[in-house]
Amino acid sequence: MTIEENYANLFDCRADRTTPGLKDRSLSEFRLSAEPFSVQWEGVTLRGNFYRGERENSKLVVFAHGYGAGHEAYLTEIDALCKEGYTVCAFDYAGCVCSEGKMIGFHAAVSQMHAVLDELEKRGRKEYFLVGHSWGGYVVARCASRARAVVAIGGFQKPSDVLCGFLGEDPSLFLEQKFGKEGNREVQACKTPILAVQGDRDHTVPIGKSLYASGLSNVIPCLAEGKEHNPYNTVRAEAYLNEVLAKIPTLKEEEKEDFYAAIDYEKITEEDPVVMGKIFVFLKNA
Repeated sequence: MTIEENYANLFDCRADRTTPGLKDRSLSEFRLSAEPFSVQWEGVTLRGNFYRGERENSKLVVFAHGYGAGHEAYLTEIDALCKEGYTVCAFDYAGCVCSEGKMIGFHAAVSQMHAVLDELEKRGRKEYFLVGHSWGGYVVARCASRARAVVAIGGFQKPSDVLCGFLGEDPSLFLEQKFGKEGNREVQACKTPILAVQGDRDHTVPIGKSLYASGLSNVIPCLAEGKEHNPYNTVRAEAYLNEVLAKIPTLKEEEKEDFYAAIDYEKITEEDPVVMGKIFVFLKNA
């Protein structure tokens, strides 16, 4: 297949779930309220929620999700932020779960985040923090100059750094020809501090391509030893997720329903209190 065809398979589609049988944890499992939020971006409706917990929530975190699902895949992390006293505004990119349209590319979500931040500022929210994972880590780092502080978890420096692994070749020229310089724009230094949390065993975003190793003056590196691409989770949770993902391709059709029903979603999203604690301290002191 050509690079154009491979890219279209990744982005010229919806990404409601890259692994359809996996589910997100339900809002009813958490003591959270969810107030619907939406904004228009180039004729597409982006949707999400304001999440609030039981603690005082005057400070705002805007959350950006990774590739393969929507923001509801991060309800455990959203709940943890709300327990620390934050309101969390989390939305889905175009083509993902709650939002309309199709995906375009990693770069397009940066423009979508700016649209969300513009809407929040129109509503009087002039100060906020940005937190994102993977694709979302790149997005929040690109938008860092607008925020008080940023947490980029497993974030990369530019789209081609990660797409090489999916496309089998360097897509830099292709991205620039298709989208202009914005298609592969690199994260730049600014005055806003960015905590770059990185697993030392991350194969999706290897350290050398990560924000953690960017050397940018405003990036504070935070290494999570023994962790892969979800360093906010425990080693046990990451191992269990890998076990589940490895088993799925071997399942017969008649086995799938029972297998998915037996997955322990609390175990698969078990958070590492040490890593999350470092994130909370950073946000508190920013």
